[in-house]
This record gives sequence, structure tokens and C-alpha cells, in this order.
Amino acid sequence: MNIENEDRLTAERMVHKLRESSGKEGVYYIVRFPTRWRLYAFAWEDFGDLWHDDVWRRYVADDLAEAWKSLSNVTAEQLKPRWKGFPRGRVERAGTMQYTVFHGNDFAATGITQQRVETAFELGHASVNWSFDPHEEQNKEHQAALLRLLPGE
Repeated sequence: MNIENEDRLTAERMVHKLRESSGKEGVYYIVRFPTRWRLYAFAWEDFGDLWHDDVWRRYVADDLAEAWKSLSNVTAEQLKPRWKGFPRGRVERAGTMQYTVFHGNDFAATGITQQRVETAFELGHASVNWSFDPHEEQNKEHQAALLRLLPGE
């Protein structure tokens, strides 16, 4: 093998590794704040292997309570058990440069787009399949409780 061919093969291997490593897996929430809906993306490589109930209790409930404190007397402790009350989903690698976004098909009214979720998980150069998963649907009781705790819209 000559040097030019070896250099070309090395470069091709590097490009393949870079492409293969793009994109992140994790979970996300779409949460209603007083003035807008907000996307929370928790990539596992950045936050560890946390799932919805973990990120809700550790991160989201505190932010949400703080944001609503001037409009409602809600506390983070009141919000923490209601972790299934807003749209959520997860992103999983399905193969090289292929990802599946599992969702509850319930975030259209939030103004958050599929593109925003894909951007948050750095999926721009990957093939992305959006797949409905009943597991990701909002719980009606949690949803109703959050509407009582966080009034208006």
C-alpha cells in the first residue's frame, strides 16, 4: 500500500468515527412556564443515566416552582410527585448515525418543534425517526394537578 492510499484510509476512518459519535441520547421535558413553554434536554453523557422522574425531581421542579412563585404559592415539593404531567420523551441511538425519538404525541400545542428537540440532542447530521410511545404520554391526574398548582395559560 502506498502512502497516499494509507493517508486516505486514515482520513476516512477519522471521518467515520466523527460522524458515528455525533448526537446524544437522553430524556427531555417540555414544561409550561408563566410566559412560555421551555424545552429541557438531559443528555445522558452530560447528566448521567437519569430518567424522567430523576430529572424532574432534581432539576425541573425547583426551576418551575421558582418561576411560578410570584403567581402561585407552589413549592417544589408539591410539584415533585407530578413528574408525568407535562410532555416528555427520550432519544435513543438506533444505529450508526441513527436515532429514535420516543414521544407521547402531546406537545404540538407547546410551540416546541421536533427540530428543537433534535438540535438539543445534536442530531443534525443523523437520521432521526420519531416514534409514538404510550409510556411517554402525560398522566391525566398529574396533568390536572399541575393545572391546579400552576393556573392560567
